[in-house]
Amino acid sequence: MLDYDKKLTQSSTTQLKVDPFTDEMFTVAYLHALPYIIYYVIAGDGVICNSVLITNLEPIAMHDFVITNNYSILMDLLGIVGQRKY
Repeated sequence: MLDYDKKLTQSSTTQLKVDPFTDEMFTVAYLHALPYIIYYVIAGDGVICNSVLITNLEPIAMHDFVITNNYSILMDLLGIVGQRKY
């Protein structure tokens, strides 16, 4: 398991993003306890250079996110499996 010198201690999304200009890698870890989400920036040499705790209203299983030149967009989308009766 790649744990970045024991600084990444929880699961992260499988949809890692790499900036082709800076070689930085971006990933999101999701937890079952507060703060529920941690956003990581990992330098091209594999060192975690930034982490941001993001408090969400409830735990989620984030599948993917998007990066642009200036932003990372994390989506908290409701997924429902099965049929709902209204």
